[in-house]
Amino acid sequence: MKLICPHCGKEFDYKPKKRKTKTFDIDSKEYELALYLKNSILGSNPYAKVPSDLNKWAIGFDRLLRLDNRQVEATKEIIAYAHSNNFWQGNILSPEAVRRNYDKLTIQMNNSKKPKQGNSNFNNMVDTLQNWG
Repeated sequence: MKLICPHCGKEFDYKPKKRKTKTFDIDSKEYELALYLKNSILGSNPYAKVPSDLNKWAIGFDRLLRLDNRQVEATKEIIAYAHSNNFWQGNILSPEAVRRNYDKLTIQMNNSKKPKQGNSNFNNMVDTLQNWG
C-alpha cells in the first residue's frame, strides 16, 4: 500500500502489521467457559446458532477473566443462573453478553437465593394469637 506523507509529500510503502490471533488450548479455562456457555445455550435451544470454533468465545472469556478479574466458578454459576431464567436465557448468548451483564446477573442471582420473608409482623401476630388461647 502506497501512502503520501502529509508533511513532506514523499511516497512510501506501508504494510500494516497483522495481529496474531490468540489461540486457546481446549484444556484452558477460557475454552472451558466457552464450551460451558455453548452447552448451556444448546440445552435451552438445541437448534441455536453457536460457533463451531470456540476460540473467538474463548478470547471473550479471556477478557472477562483477565481484565474484569472474574473467577471461573463464579462465571459458571452466572451462566447457569442465566440459562435457568426465562428472561436471561434469551439474552445471554455470547461471552460479550455475559461480560456486559455480569453484575446485573450477580445481583439477581443473589436476590433469588435469599428466602422470601413475607410480612413478618403479620406472621408474628398470628403466632402470638395461636399460642395465646
